[in-house]
Amino acid sequence: MKKNKTSKYFKYAIGEIILVVIGILIALQINNWNESKKKDEQFALALEQVFNDLDIEIQDYDNTNTSLDQQITFINQLLYAPDSIPLKLLPYKLFYIDQGTDISTKIIAKGSSLFSKVELNLNDIKQLKIAKKITSYLENRIWIEKALENEIEEILKKENIPTPIIVYGLTAFNNFEGIDINFFTNEERLKVLELVKTPKVKTALKTIKSNRLRIKQLDIHNTKQDTPSLLQLIKDYDSNIRLFYDNVGIIGTAIDGYEGVGVKSIPMQLIDEVNSIWETEIELKKGTVKFRTRDSWIQNWGGTSFPKGDAIYFWENIEVKPGKYKVILNLSNKTYEFIPSNL
Repeated sequence: MKKNKTSKYFKYAIGEIILVVIGILIALQINNWNESKKKDEQFALALEQVFNDLDIEIQDYDNTNTSLDQQITFINQLLYAPDSIPLKLLPYKLFYIDQGTDISTKIIAKGSSLFSKVELNLNDIKQLKIAKKITSYLENRIWIEKALENEIEEILKKENIPTPIIVYGLTAFNNFEGIDINFFTNEERLKVLELVKTPKVKTALKTIKSNRLRIKQLDIHNTKQDTPSLLQLIKDYDSNIRLFYDNVGIIGTAIDGYEGVGVKSIPMQLIDEVNSIWETEIELKKGTVKFRTRDSWIQNWGGTSFPKGDAIYFWENIEVKPGKYKVILNLSNKTYEFIPSNL
């Protein structure tokens, strides 16, 4: 009798242990599943940021390339013919060569920083494969921080030469139109001319020129070659990945102008979140327009044709004809169209 009771007790105890073990295993499995899901969500977020960063970078290729050419041209003028540069433009050109090519560095660094903090799901082979590709791309970016340091600006500051506000790209594209010609005194301009001829500044100019040429020949080339294929690779991995431009609007002289008190972009409506397609209906005067985000010029698109064409990053204003239009901006394939309407 005692043996039966003991046997039953052991069977019961073993059953209880098995149930506890099963419970623990299930709990661990759920915990692992939750951790895996969390990792996948973090990876998706980082991947989307990298995708958006790369989209901006490839758009900015032509502008960066043109700006680098301008900087190299200005450096040659400053090195070999400083007296031929109009005195009022001399300080601006000197400051300009020290500006701006770190824009893409900051953009790509944003995605790179987020991606570097992601803990990968070691059970997802596809995720590991694309992560390796992205990491390799980011690590092999040859944007050299030293090449982008404001070396000239530091020299001029020590000589008490004030620093002007220069919009990288746009300032030179417009041949320095709109600059404050009274920002520098004539004495400061002459001092800058003297400094340009000193060995210290000449050495700095030659170093910057060498760095700019390296960036142009290696980094820009790599951007044009590698970025489109990486963008496609990311889309193949996640077909639902999206561009997250927000608060897109249209602005220009064909509406209320580009500047002035209370002048803001006319908001456009997001009609396709995955492809970032925006629409609005609007009446336009004769003039020009541009598209931009967040009522800011940090991200903007222009173009060279009407009523439809390619939306080009940081490009010239789009000349439009008077009329009522349905305006469509597709930021996935970078196109725009003005369709006549009756509103």
